[in-house]
Amino acid sequence: MPTDILGVPIERAAAIAGLAVIAWNVVVWVAARVWARFRSPVIVHALRASPIYSGTELQYELVQIWFVNRSRERFPAVSAQVVEEPSGARASCLWAIGTPPGQVAQWQMIDATTDIEANDLPHKLNLAVRYPRETDAYLASLDNRQAHPDYRDPAHHVSPGRHSLRVHLRGGGIDCSFQVRLVNGTDLTLER
Repeated sequence: MPTDILGVPIERAAAIAGLAVIAWNVVVWVAARVWARFRSPVIVHALRASPIYSGTELQYELVQIWFVNRSRERFPAVSAQVVEEPSGARASCLWAIGTPPGQVAQWQMIDATTDIEANDLPHKLNLAVRYPRETDAYLASLDNRQAHPDYRDPAHHVSPGRHSLRVHLRGGGIDCSFQVRLVNGTDLTLER
């Protein structure tokens, strides 16, 4: 029966192997904690663009970002600040609260903040609207809603073309940003 492995006594080789396994487990545990800290607990679930009708008449086109919370935490009072890059134009966009899970419209209310629950249901942010026979779109902003209840605030207009947007979510326990591209062309759409 051998008494050594490559000249190292078996007892010592077993101790070294045990320490190596423990060290590897520590490295994996630390890497998992670091990864969890730097990845966002909230992810973009979908980008939705939809025409909104009243009967058979087109009222406007609406684009939304749907977010899902993949953690076990609830994030209360989350607001969304949208920044158009590189101009730096900013808008506080509105959450569509109480919509059926798979639908864009039919919300019960819109608000500047929402609670992002720890579940698989999407939390829907109204990002921009465009009206029929118009070329400009408008960010769905809370900022001047009393003066422009239809969102047609000149400070938040989006001319035709591709626009890089940074959507910043901030609230109880969350502070993260997402990049999207708003395309105001034949249709109003969003891209990653």
